[in-house]
Amino acid sequence: MTETTNGASSALHKLKQHPLILLLVVLLLAGAGYTSYWLFQKTVTTSQKKQATEHARQLATKLRITTNHYLKERNQQLLSLAEKSLFTTAAASADMSQILSMEKLLLEWAPELTAGYLITSGDLRLIEQHNFAGHYLTEKTLAGDLPPVAAARLGKEWQLLYSYPLKDQQGDIIGAMLGIESLQPLLDALKPAVKENLGLTQLIQTLPKTKGATFVTTGNKSKALETVDLKLEPANWSLRYTGSKVLLQSTEPSYEGFALFGSVLAVSTLVIIYLLLRLTLHFHVDKAPSPRTAKKIRLDTP
Repeated sequence: MTETTNGASSALHKLKQHPLILLLVVLLLAGAGYTSYWLFQKTVTTSQKKQATEHARQLATKLRITTNHYLKERNQQLLSLAEKSLFTTAAASADMSQILSMEKLLLEWAPELTAGYLITSGDLRLIEQHNFAGHYLTEKTLAGDLPPVAAARLGKEWQLLYSYPLKDQQGDIIGAMLGIESLQPLLDALKPAVKENLGLTQLIQTLPKTKGATFVTTGNKSKALETVDLKLEPANWSLRYTGSKVLLQSTEPSYEGFALFGSVLAVSTLVIIYLLLRLTLHFHVDKAPSPRTAKKIRLDTP
């Protein structure tokens, strides 16, 4: 025990005579600490973000499926109504009182609509109500096109517009059925799909020669991840989903990469320090005492 203590004291005494070596050891330890922090950021934090982004993509895909399913069901419902003989007969009659009566019936059969119209050629009611988007859609429908669902700002609110052809028994287009719906039913369909605090959901409509208009923005606005951009079934619609801080913090990071690189770094640093100290002690030569010290030692010698 005494020999071990003396050996350690002797080694420490020798190392004190090499301040540069001790400084190098300190720098090695500090460098290892900084490198460990950098590795943590690169492995653990990056891994957490990568997993959270993948989770965000899964949530965005779920929202896309929900949106497409909702629009498909609404299209099927309204298209089947447009094929009802009551509506086509009213359009063929060109009798405004009969048309208005059938429009009331349309709202009874589709109560989620905020407004419904049976439009025939020359009907300018939509223009008079400043519903230019609805007028544009019905004009295209009367011309033989089947426009997809469109989002339009009517007054202060965004609404969804659906337009379908009214055909006679020969299959000729005699009118157009326009259904107008608020965004609330769509938002209600999206809510149970994904928790709102996990991210920000946006629906964008892009028209020719435009940058795109965001007509739905809902959820947590604390953006923490890259935005996931997915196309929807209406060709000019897209869905953007941005994961929030809640989603990022709820994702369990992986420590495997950090543990591996950290272990290699720690072992390497300790081995280098050990070899450095061993070589220093091996080649150590005690410094000769100064003349003053040597003289004092001679004087003190009995």
